[in-house]
Amino acid sequence: MQSRNYKRRLHRKIEKERQKRIIRSEVIRTVTQVQKSFGEESSELDKNLNENLDRIEHARESHDFEYEMNNDSFVADSEEREWSTSDNSAIDYDENEQSGSTSDNDDDVFQFPNNEAKEVYVTETIREWALEGGVISMTKLNDLLLRLHVVHPTLPKSYKSLLKTPSDLNIIETDQAEIWYKGIRFNLDAMLLEEYLETYHQICIDVNMDGLPISKSSLLKFWPILGRLIDSENEPFVISIYFGRTDPTDVRSFLNNFVNEVEDLFQNGYTFNEITYPFVIRNFILDAPARSLVKCCIGHGGYGSCEKCTVIGETVHSRRVYLELDKPLRTDESFKNREQPLHHCGQSPLEQINIGMVSQFRHLSKGFCKKTKITKRMENV
Repeated sequence: MQSRNYKRRLHRKIEKERQKRIIRSEVIRTVTQVQKSFGEESSELDKNLNENLDRIEHARESHDFEYEMNNDSFVADSEEREWSTSDNSAIDYDENEQSGSTSDNDDDVFQFPNNEAKEVYVTETIREWALEGGVISMTKLNDLLLRLHVVHPTLPKSYKSLLKTPSDLNIIETDQAEIWYKGIRFNLDAMLLEEYLETYHQICIDVNMDGLPISKSSLLKFWPILGRLIDSENEPFVISIYFGRTDPTDVRSFLNNFVNEVEDLFQNGYTFNEITYPFVIRNFILDAPARSLVKCCIGHGGYGSCEKCTVIGETVHSRRVYLELDKPLRTDESFKNREQPLHHCGQSPLEQINIGMVSQFRHLSKGFCKKTKITKRMENV
């Protein structure tokens, strides 16, 4: 209330000063014009001027009282109108802002038919996010599940339940090693393949096999079989792992499960959403020792070890060299028919599936593996 009265008094004072300045300026302007026109009557005009000024001042003072009485109500009404207008505009703005934000949020919010559907969506979304790729700590994933379990009681408490990790691992024990076979289908079932299959209409993978030591102080080795879905952002997946003190000596036991599953996928395809798609292996990407192992051919230092042609090596200064560059090229058919027995040291299990034993094997050097840190990353698989 005091603030309102102060504003009224200040407004009246300002208005008085404004009117006084207007009146004086008008009088002075009139006098100046008259003096220019009638210089000889200046004395009489000065007298009349003073009388007029007194009369105007008296009239103004008498008018101020009426003006103040009327102006109080005018100021009060004006202030109320201003405040009401500002309040209404603020209310309208808030309502518009709230309605706008509500409409924006309504566009992004999906209405679930019931709580069960909402819980299923949350579970599947987190599962898809965890399987999209990248390095995700299982400890952190467990911590996330426990935190969200407070508001989503049906959410699994462990990453094993979320990712449907099998509790019983089928480990095959041999005399010298242990073999765990995870499978190609198992990995494909865990992927998001809708867009991929709509685009390519088939499953096409590359396969890698390589050995790596667990540590420098141990003789134990891993020989993983890895696959990667080509033309996708998915990271390589583990098909099988061989674990032992030496490299696989029995290549048939090492590749048996892999060959059986690939043969079945070649014949029957991969079924997704009740639709069967062709399965294709594009390439086997291996280094020289791994190719020699799985192809059952002579090592890269042997006389007939060249995988591209039928040249026979020679020993020069304790080194194996291949001097003849015009020898016939090696083909899938010549490999199958054993046209150069010196090149072979057995029959590979891979020959029972329909793949090119020459054309589908790509060279991968150890230097490339070290440069791209492939072997170190496989230790974290």
